[in-house]
Formats: sequence, structure tokens, C-alpha cells
Amino acid sequence: MIMPRRSEPRRSRSYLRLPLTIVLLALVASQLVSWAEASHAGAFPRTTRTSRARTGGTPYDWTTYGFDGARSGYNPLETELNSGNVPSLHVGWTFDLGGVAIDQPLYAAGVMVNGTPTDVVYIGAEDGKMYALDAESGHLVWSSPTGTRTTTCTGDMQDGRFGITSTGVIDRSSNRIYFMGKSGQIYARNLSTGAPVTGWPLTVVTNPNTEYAWSALTMRGGNLYASLAAYCDEINPYYGHVSEVNLATHSIVHAWFVNGRTGAGGGGIYGYGGVSVDEAGDVYAATDNSLGTS
Repeated sequence: MIMPRRSEPRRSRSYLRLPLTIVLLALVASQLVSWAEASHAGAFPRTTRTSRARTGGTPYDWTTYGFDGARSGYNPLETELNSGNVPSLHVGWTFDLGGVAIDQPLYAAGVMVNGTPTDVVYIGAEDGKMYALDAESGHLVWSSPTGTRTTTCTGDMQDGRFGITSTGVIDRSSNRIYFMGKSGQIYARNLSTGAPVTGWPLTVVTNPNTEYAWSALTMRGGNLYASLAAYCDEINPYYGHVSEVNLATHSIVHAWFVNGRTGAGGGGIYGYGGVSVDEAGDVYAATDNSLGTS
């Protein structure tokens, strides 16, 4: 995902003006978990269920933005969908979040919830909460608040309120989800209960008043990669960078600053996919706004 250099502030997209409603689609004789955006309606929280979501098939985890480290968006294990049955997709349920959502929903099958294997959808919203929803019923499993920050960036986010924008990442081996909050901190929560994990959160920004994570977290080989930019171009100085975090030690082991740690700043990493990692372990990032250098 390559972001062009901007001479003007980031502008809003129309969908950012509406809180997101998660929509589960049901497919007759097969299973698919999918999502769409719709306007906020009714009291919060509220789940509307119109049909059974699970109708067979085998669930496969979607644990990171774009399915894999390359951000391919391709699930090679999906065999149910084809051109003949896609027209049969229909709304299964909706759930009203407490704010707009830009991050990509994640999916984990068979998570143990109160002793029962449960397929769960995870998504963060700009109300600062991470939500875990039952993929079959749409019911709330848990939610975890991390707070919000109100800025002057009203052209970039509804009401200038920022909470969780970055897509998290799921680690099934530890039964955790990692995600970024409004103050540039990485949080860790138990997949089943939403309980905080000891040793987290970890701050990965140099200035929480100016720097923010739009990009997804990436997990590779026991490390997390967090990409930072600014809330918007009007808030300076910010220093775009990538932080490599060791999961075992809960510490930053490397940091790469696009345009240095001091000076004009810029070099934000805004792409929603964050960094990608190839099979050789090489890390790729698309950068923006290297202020004062071009």
C-alpha cells in the first residue's frame, strides 16, 4: 500500500462520518464471515440478528490485516465461495459500535469462551474500545476501553476523536490479541475474556500528543512491528518510524526513523496495512511527508 506525498492535510472520506455497524453475512450451505459499513441506528450496544450465520463449512482464522505478512488479502484455505453462490450472501446480524471503525475486523475460530468453543470477531473503534463479538450470534463477548484523544483533526476523523484506528494482530499460541491505542501504546488482551496481559501496554511513540498509529500491527518471529505517523498534518512535530517490539521481553529492540529523531520531522507511515514482511524476513514500509528533505 503506497501513500502519495501530500502537500495538503489528509482529507476525510465520507464513511468516516458514520459510526460503523458490523454486518455478518450468511451463505446458504456454507460459511463466510464478512463485514460491511452501515449507519449508526438505535441504542448502543444493540445486536440485530436476522438469520443463522453458521451453515456449515470450516472456519479459518484471519489473524492479521490482509490475512498474511505480505498483506495479500488472499485466504488459500477458502473453498466455499464461488461465482455461483456469492449472490446468495445476505445480512446475518448487525452490531452497533460506539464510534467509527477504520481497522479491519479479525476472526478467530474456536476461542474458548466460558468453556465453550466460540468463533469470535475482533474490531476496534474510535470510541477507544476493542470489541469481541460472537461470530454466530453477533452478541458481545467482551469489550475493553483504552480511552480517546480529541484533536483539531476534524477533517481526518469524525469530531477529531481518535481511539483505535490501527488493525491489531492475533496470536493463537498465547491466546492474545495485540492492538494500538490512542496514546501510542500497544495493548495485549486475552482472546477469551479481554483481560489485560501483565507487562502491557508498551509505549512506542516519542510524543503521544503528535504521533499516532493509523497502520496495522505486524507480527513475525516473536516480534511485533508498529508503524507511526501523525494524527494529521497540522499537528507537528511528529517523527514517523517503525518500532520492533519483542513479545517475550515487552520491549523495543529496534526503531527506524524515516527522517531522523529530530529536525523537521514527517515521514509518517499512514498505509492501513502497516509494514509487510516477506519470506526472507525483510520488512517493507511505504512512507509519506518527509518534511524539509524534498
